[in-house]
Amino acid sequence: MRKTVVVNGERRQVEFEYRIIDRLISRQKCKRYDKRWGWIEVDTCYHEAVAVIDGVEYPSTRRWHTEGGRYSEQFSYNGHFFDSHKKMIEKILASANDKENTCTVPAPNDTEAKFRQGQWVRVRRKNGTITEGTIRDWDYNCCTFEREYSLDQQKDGRQWTMIGIPEANIEAVQ
Repeated sequence: MRKTVVVNGERRQVEFEYRIIDRLISRQKCKRYDKRWGWIEVDTCYHEAVAVIDGVEYPSTRRWHTEGGRYSEQFSYNGHFFDSHKKMIEKILASANDKENTCTVPAPNDTEAKFRQGQWVRVRRKNGTITEGTIRDWDYNCCTFEREYSLDQQKDGRQWTMIGIPEANIEAVQ
C-alpha cells in the first residue's frame, strides 16, 4: 500500500507492507477490576513482525491488547511503540537518515567481555556495600551501549542472582 509520510519536514510517498510473523514473543493474561463493568479479562500479546518500506525490511514487534471486548494495537521499532503505521514509518525513515539515532548493536561474542562466566568477582552496589559471587552471564544494553552482567551469590544458604550490573561496578578477585 502507498502511504504519504512526513520525514524531516518533507512529504514523501512510500510503498509500505506490514507482516506479522507467527512467532509469539510473550503473552500476559490477567484480570482487572473496572467500577462500571466489574472484573475484566486483560490479554496482551507481543508478536514478531516485519515492516517493509520501499523494499527494505525492518524488524519490529506488534502489541495486541484486549480488555473485555475493547482492543488496541501498537507497532514498535527500535524500542519505541507507535499507535499507527504512519508514525512508525516516519520514525524508521528519520532514524535511517540520521545516523546518530540509529542503535547499532555489535554482535556479542565472549572475546568482548571483560569477565568470564564462572569467574569470582566483587561488586560494589549503589548503597556502597560490596558483594562477592560468580559471573553467570552478560548482555549488551542497547540503550546505554554497555555490557551488563548477572552475578550468582550465596546468601543465607540460598543462591540469588543479581542482574543488570554495569561492568564499571565489578572488579575481579585474584
